[in-house]
Amino acid sequence: MGLVMFEGFDYANQWADLLPKWINISPGTGSFVTGRVGSGQAMNIFSGGWRASAFTEDPGTTNALIIGFAMEKTGSTLSDILRFYDGTSEMLAIEYQTDNKLKVIRFSTSILESTIAIPQDEWHYLEIKVLFHQSAGSVEFRIDGVAAGSVSGIDTINFGASCDRVEWRGASSNSLHLDDVYIGNTAGGFDFLGPVFVATVRPTSDDAVQFTRSGGSANYEMVDDTFPDEDTTVNESDTSAQQDTFGFGALGISADAVVHAVGVSAFITKPEPGPVGVNLVTKTGSTDVGAEKRLVNGGYARLVEMHLVDPHDAAAWTPAGIDAANFGYKRA
Repeated sequence: MGLVMFEGFDYANQWADLLPKWINISPGTGSFVTGRVGSGQAMNIFSGGWRASAFTEDPGTTNALIIGFAMEKTGSTLSDILRFYDGTSEMLAIEYQTDNKLKVIRFSTSILESTIAIPQDEWHYLEIKVLFHQSAGSVEFRIDGVAAGSVSGIDTINFGASCDRVEWRGASSNSLHLDDVYIGNTAGGFDFLGPVFVATVRPTSDDAVQFTRSGGSANYEMVDDTFPDEDTTVNESDTSAQQDTFGFGALGISADAVVHAVGVSAFITKPEPGPVGVNLVTKTGSTDVGAEKRLVNGGYARLVEMHLVDPHDAAAWTPAGIDAANFGYKRA
């Protein structure tokens, strides 16, 4: 399966905006803060606030997991920052130490400590690869793309058998700022990506539109919100097979940058009783490729479709190719 999910948080104004990709384990007074790059934002996780649980798009269980994320730690008090679970059973934990290094803990047993410290109040990119096994397990750290410790031939399972959830954590005096996340497994030879950046772009023009807008002079103006505004500005249709596709702002990245995936996202609702099918559409050249139909019923739901390559011709994405593409939605 390889890459399973990625996240940049730039579209979210409240916890509900992150569903269903994330699960709020501990509701509270969490917030978003200035992100790692540019004008974006990051999630602020602390005790009594939000705890982020990912791996919720049902990728199946795995015994080999690779995670990368940008982190900024406030405060140097010892605390967990990441836990791996099989259901509700904790398998391993990553602990931030008072010396600013990271330690892998299996219950009360330390099995690895990073060779590089992550100073508090600074952004750094952490990657972790874990093979879950009771005797032949392994763990490897990379910090800002540099190898930072590894161990193999060990027990990496406290309880459980294979990982189906990961949880980021903070403490009341130790907020964890989280940004530019990716999660994958080793299927197909997938491995460390290195420090990545998740760019978010919004519609800037109409391409071909058929839905009826609630106001304004263009359909894209109804869905270019910085944060979802639900019924304030909408496009709607009662007709099957109608769709809207839009032009998007340029990524603004180097022409030779490596693009690992593109995610298409939309907030959709059907206020009348009964479900309706929706496709997320990717258009490259003159070809529309609709993702698998999703059913929407009732309140607003965030739909997400990830493309590792251009779905039209299976070619690798390029910044120029993304800038030229159109994306949207279709009533199935």
